[in-house]
Amino acid sequence: MLDVNCSQSFVSFSAVLRLTPDEVTRIDALGHKATDDLARSIQYRQGTYSTRCGDPALEAASLSAIKGWQANRPAA
Repeated sequence: MLDVNCSQSFVSFSAVLRLTPDEVTRIDALGHKATDDLARSIQYRQGTYSTRCGDPALEAASLSAIKGWQANRPAA
């Protein structure tokens, strides 16, 4: 799963995307560069990824992971 925040001009949107096996392999191999490339692709070609976005269960899992990270991170 990849949670991306995108913006274009005065419009912004969030997309939680279920990754394909090829995307997972690329991210495992290239790390941050692969997530950057995928996020950029999502931002400029939303229609290509729309069928893999909007899953309520995936969005809930993403929010839960973020809240867990926030609750467990060391104080600044």
